[in-house]
Amino acid sequence: MTANPLLLMNEEPDEPGPLVELKTRLVLYTDRSPGPATARRVYDVYMARFEAGITGYRSTAFGSEVNEWTPSARKHFEMVELPNLRRQEHWGYVFGSEQLTDGHLFMFHGAKPATQAGWASVFRFDFEWNFDPETLRQFTLEVLQAVECVWGTAGYVLCPDEEAEPARANDQVYAWAMRYWGAQAQDLDVTMQLALTGLECLSWLTVIGPVLRERTPNVLTRARAIGFSAFEAGRHVIIQAEERPRLIDRNRRETLGNYPTLAEALLPLQVKEHLGFSGDLWDEYNTMRYIHRFTNPNDV
Repeated sequence: MTANPLLLMNEEPDEPGPLVELKTRLVLYTDRSPGPATARRVYDVYMARFEAGITGYRSTAFGSEVNEWTPSARKHFEMVELPNLRRQEHWGYVFGSEQLTDGHLFMFHGAKPATQAGWASVFRFDFEWNFDPETLRQFTLEVLQAVECVWGTAGYVLCPDEEAEPARANDQVYAWAMRYWGAQAQDLDVTMQLALTGLECLSWLTVIGPVLRERTPNVLTRARAIGFSAFEAGRHVIIQAEERPRLIDRNRRETLGNYPTLAEALLPLQVKEHLGFSGDLWDEYNTMRYIHRFTNPNDV
């Protein structure tokens, strides 16, 4: 297997692991918190393909402990925990792997209407960095038959460790994000607060749901013509930027390819403001410049 080109391990001898890791991710933002029926549909799609990679799960509620994923745990989750989604403090669950690197992850988390009004809810699917693009495209199509989203993206992302050394991890994400424009820096906690207002940034696959699709229908007509390919998935349109995901190393002056013209076409759908990502190096100003990097490459 080809070595991960963007992998920085932490300095903890007792608990080694990736401080920052290049992965492939599909993320979808929805305008309502998933209830038991919606979550079950997406859960079934994921588990049918990727359950073999899951070793543990937990609630997304603060302080929740990881439980081993076993046949009996699956039965308990499906019969007890999932039907009670949103009834108490549990508004989502995350399923993951003990694998040191290249581990899969599946998460869904709903925004709470009382305290997070106007926030999007999120579905997240992480895979190894060299995950097969065709499988990713097919899986995206399948998930969009199970849930309707406002928008989403699929492609390379930079995943920082959220516990070991957050400052060092965020600094490295910033450095790599500025160099490798095809490996997206993301902060889902921040983006959830703004995702209902518009698309954050395009990726290898960009999903446009019916809310944005109906807002400016002419935008997608042009984007379809510019993209490498385009697909219908329920009431969604998926725009594929190029044949395969690319890191786009700016230090080596790698071409931006199809991304600038596609970004320009989708600009009317992009957010007009954005909070800064986590970390000392990010603020609102450079976060906005970063998410518009393909539209205004000289500003980054």
